[in-house]
Amino acid sequence: MDSIDDAMQFQCSDTLFLQAQGFQNLVSVFTDLGGRTGRCGRGGFLYGFLVGGYVCGALQENGFGDSFAEVLIIMAIGTALILICGIAQLTFLHGLDKALEYVFWPFWPGALVKIILGAVIIYYMPKNGTSRGLE
Repeated sequence: MDSIDDAMQFQCSDTLFLQAQGFQNLVSVFTDLGGRTGRCGRGGFLYGFLVGGYVCGALQENGFGDSFAEVLIIMAIGTALILICGIAQLTFLHGLDKALEYVFWPFWPGALVKIILGAVIIYYMPKNGTSRGLE
């Protein structure tokens, strides 16, 4: 790396997945909890954001995610981990049928849109001063 700017661009591109999941986690704290305290039953999703963000970031930092298909896979893995943690928590509290009825089935189409949109944004976002497409 020739300069501090190069080092900062390298660092920013390597942590993009963690930053995206971290932002989503921050927003979820305020929207999911709604100012309530105590056991709200959504803690599994908050833990899932941490797990999903870490796994997505680790995959990307280890060289996975160079193609659009790989970015889609990373986003799908992150979303699956978030859903697994959240559904596990709600299954423990209310049973699997209720967890799927209230949390998974109504929101899986939105999760698919999030995966695709996130992959498009991550893949086509300029890295190191260049863009991969959309020109």
